[in-house]
Amino acid sequence: MADDSRPKPARISSVEAHGQDNAALRSRVTVARASRWWMWLLAFVGSGLLLLIGICIAALIWSHSAVLRGATASPDDYHLVYDEPASESRAAARRVFANAPSPLDAELSRSIEPLLEKFVTASNAQDQEAFLQLVARERFFAEMKRCPAMALVENVQALMAKYTLDQRLHLPMVCNRYEIRAIEPVRELRHTKKNDNDAKVANDNEYVVYTEMYWGDSEACKVRWWVTRRQGKWQLYDWQLLDYGGQATREEAMYLALEGDSRLADYFRAKATINASAAEMAVGNRDEAVRLLSTAARLEVPPIFRDGTNLQIASTFSRMGDVMAALGWYERIEHPELLPASLAGKTHCLGALQRWEEAIECAKQYESISGPAPHVNLRAARWLHEMGRTEEAQEIVRRLMIARPNAASAGNSNASTTNPGHANPSPLREHTKLDADR
Repeated sequence: MADDSRPKPARISSVEAHGQDNAALRSRVTVARASRWWMWLLAFVGSGLLLLIGICIAALIWSHSAVLRGATASPDDYHLVYDEPASESRAAARRVFANAPSPLDAELSRSIEPLLEKFVTASNAQDQEAFLQLVARERFFAEMKRCPAMALVENVQALMAKYTLDQRLHLPMVCNRYEIRAIEPVRELRHTKKNDNDAKVANDNEYVVYTEMYWGDSEACKVRWWVTRRQGKWQLYDWQLLDYGGQATREEAMYLALEGDSRLADYFRAKATINASAAEMAVGNRDEAVRLLSTAARLEVPPIFRDGTNLQIASTFSRMGDVMAALGWYERIEHPELLPASLAGKTHCLGALQRWEEAIECAKQYESISGPAPHVNLRAARWLHEMGRTEEAQEIVRRLMIARPNAASAGNSNASTTNPGHANPSPLREHTKLDADR
């Protein structure tokens, strides 16, 4: 028999074999468990990232839609100053105009008065170029860029390069005198080293000036002006007709944000048509004026401007003497910034229809929001007197004389003959400040 010299495998006992099998099994189990943990970790991280992306997208959609929610939004969704809810703006206006004028800083007031006097001169002369010289253009643009509406604009710089101030801005009103009611510093959010925190600090070169701009004997428009001092020279950089809506910069920013929207073109057409209607009414063509108003009412305008258009239609019907039609349009207005003008218009219409109780209630609502005003309070006082409620009438006049001593006595003689149905029966330009021919 041949000698087999090849090495033979070692003999493994059954116990050793079983141990090796257990070690391999444990190794496979450990690897499987580690794989499952990695899969769970990846799944958890992936889900978190998807949730975060979803939240960011939802927040972006909500913030963009909030800008254009229009009259369906709550009052505090409309910002007059960029960190100021409308309710706070109305409260500030009422604080200033519902009480007797507070003492002014004489030196500061004297330094700002020449700016307002130049505005009155430009207003009386309808001198557009003189008005534009009073506007701090770079600052006006900077304020526009801060408006929430500009978040909708993809290329702000390119759009602003196309913006021409000379073609867009116009005299916001006509007036022949003014009265300063209050001057308040603009407070800016700044970082303070003292407490390592942000705080609102007054800027010595930036102020908000509350005024009543008068025409005729008594009628006035409540206006606040934002003014800035550069190299000793005061200029305007924003303004707001308090009964008629938002600031100039915010309105202009909204136009830019909606550029390309076909409804914006309809809005401009509606404005032009309403002004054409007023022109026809002025020469006695009532039927044509009514036809033009009906045409304007059918145009589809962006929701954010719908109530402003309704206010213009209501005011035009009121000046025609059609108070029933005007009342119907005033009642459509829901925008909180236009509520004072709507209430003033409704007060006149209801009084003309001899619905005096309702008219007096509207007058009270107006006063609660904006403070006393001759074109509202004196009419309400006259109606109360005619109803035999003389003491209530005297109380209304007393409040008016305390808050506005210069307006009350002058307005008493012509309270019943002021231009009917318009909250401010002056030749005010619409609060949107665009030419009718745009």
